[in-house]
Amino acid sequence: LMVVDVQGLLGKKVQFLSLPWRSISGFSVETAGAYFDRDTDMKVYTNVMGYGMLRQDFRNSKADLFGIQKYLANKILEGHDDDTSIVPGVDRKQGHVDPKTSWWFRDNQRPLDAVEMDKYYHESIPILQHKEKVEFAFKGRRDITLFTTKRLIDIDPQGMHGVKIEYTSVPWKSIVGFGVKTAGKHFDSDCEAILWTDMMTSTDSDGNPVPAMSYLEVDFNKNLIDILAIQKYLSVKLLGETKYIP
Repeated sequence: LMVVDVQGLLGKKVQFLSLPWRSISGFSVETAGAYFDRDTDMKVYTNVMGYGMLRQDFRNSKADLFGIQKYLANKILEGHDDDTSIVPGVDRKQGHVDPKTSWWFRDNQRPLDAVEMDKYYHESIPILQHKEKVEFAFKGRRDITLFTTKRLIDIDPQGMHGVKIEYTSVPWKSIVGFGVKTAGKHFDSDCEAILWTDMMTSTDSDGNPVPAMSYLEVDFNKNLIDILAIQKYLSVKLLGETKYIP
């Protein structure tokens, strides 16, 4: 990936920044919003010090955003579009009906039918590679999280109408550590999966480190998700264990 940065009032100073694809640890694309928001957006997250995130805006009518997403996926995901196998024993919740749950607890993610989500994100909104499969699917209040054979995908509708949607991809190869946390008693309604990546941290105005994409957390509804099954799944994906025992 090459970034040409024209600087200064006269544009005489030009920086040519080159980042090999292996240094890019995640990426996202964002659709245009409603009314006067006409720009789409691309972000890439790197493991290069000082360049944790690079962003490029596009005119909505001038760029094929999902074509860009597909191109990035082919470049950054290992094996491009090679055959991938679903982890044996994973319950994809085929035929599962979304329970929706109480409004107060909808920020905590609940299970969705992964087979249905696989079909939807191959055909209606084509963000998945041809042979990539959704193994787990979850939904919070509006956001959706997909665990696929190649990556974790966060789908984040934004704004009052949810028209502006960011699709963030984190390849499994970029995740360097993980943990799960069970729920407590009484008023603690969520359990958690915690993921650390090799993406660079950013800094705030005082120079203090901000985790940004180096630390990810997914909150689940404790009554609908078996967090220890998630822990076992992550062990298979990230540690190379050969068996999945939910």
